[in-house]
Amino acid sequence: MKNVLVALAVVAVAVLAIGAASHGARADVNYLAGTWHGASALALSAAVAALIVIVGLGAALIALLGAARDRDVLETELQSTYARLRAAESANAAQRGAAAGDAPPAVSGDAPSAAAGDDAPDTRCDEPGGS
Repeated sequence: MKNVLVALAVVAVAVLAIGAASHGARADVNYLAGTWHGASALALSAAVAALIVIVGLGAALIALLGAARDRDVLETELQSTYARLRAAESANAAQRGAAAGDAPPAVSGDAPSAAAGDDAPDTRCDEPGGS
């Protein structure tokens, strides 16, 4: 939001500078409700700068609200994904626990023991001719 405010301030000051440079110029401005006779360029540039700031702040606010809504949707989706992941991990752990309980204990010293845990790398080579 800070960047938006800085950009809007720079644009507004630039518009006001253009109006101040030609402050002696006068114009008649026709608008919906009537006519503004003899409006100075500085007053017109001030009105345009104010309009730019108001519209820019409104657009920034709308963008921030949209981003917050999108972030909430993504957080909700992420929470449901985490719940499904935890359920899958617990099912996988239960399946591994059941499979480990049915398997006979390893007698050979070459195979890693079941007591080593899940962090022990599998050093066996099941492929023929493998290294």
